[in-house]
Amino acid sequence: QCGEPAEVYERPVDRFVASFLATTSFIAEPDGSVLVARPHDLTLVPGGSAIVVDHAYLGAAHRYTARRPDGTEFVADHASPMFAIGDSCEPTLTADHPLHRLS
Repeated sequence: QCGEPAEVYERPVDRFVASFLATTSFIAEPDGSVLVARPHDLTLVPGGSAIVVDHAYLGAAHRYTARRPDGTEFVADHASPMFAIGDSCEPTLTADHPLHRLS
């Protein structure tokens, strides 16, 4: 994909481009499209069907990876420590901008 950096980052043409540029979570939508969400677009709330499987301290943020029973993984950044590996959680969208959908 060619284009301005913001365009390629915010509107990747496929999963490869989205993943190549940055950490990305892909959320299947009921209409068959796939939502592209970056770690700053998601938050994890306690409880739910996902389990925290990884945690990384990044200085300004704590990055958590959570996995649902179907294998879908989500990556979310939090300003402070929230979870331990093995805790149950649920990813929610927190983006204050329109998220991109892949067809």
